[in-house]
Amino acid sequence: MILHKIILSRELRTTALAKEYLDSTVLPNLVDHHASKAWEDICREHVLRAVEGISGVGRWWGVVRTSARSTEMREVDVVGVGGGRNVVVAGMCKWTTSLVDFNELNLLDRLIPHFCDDHVRPLRYLFSRTGFTERLSAHAAADETIRLVTPDLIYVP
Repeated sequence: MILHKIILSRELRTTALAKEYLDSTVLPNLVDHHASKAWEDICREHVLRAVEGISGVGRWWGVVRTSARSTEMREVDVVGVGGGRNVVVAGMCKWTTSLVDFNELNLLDRLIPHFCDDHVRPLRYLFSRTGFTERLSAHAAADETIRLVTPDLIYVP
């Protein structure tokens, strides 16, 4: 009887810990992971509908040199091409609770030469669930090649 109570007590404690871990760690990340993928699809669809002359929108994956000896795979979430298959839009999508700042714009600018001709300067889109820092917003307002987009700008009633 005592052994049964000890085992049952351990099982209840293990179940409670597992539930707590599931609720606090697994489920929030799972929802954000799937929501971020859906957000990327929504952003690509937005570019396809909002930018004149776009014939297709996808994403770009490629190997990027990070130092003299190392490389890594990188992704640009939104790449829009015109009728001549030339890149006219490049963008990044962030589904975070933090405001997006220059680090995303700088990363996008570093990646663009890997899939876009040197003489072409595509429109640069940054999409954010939460919004953008004031300094990035001010910079974008002064640069006609940057578009900052939040969900409320996509879902207009």
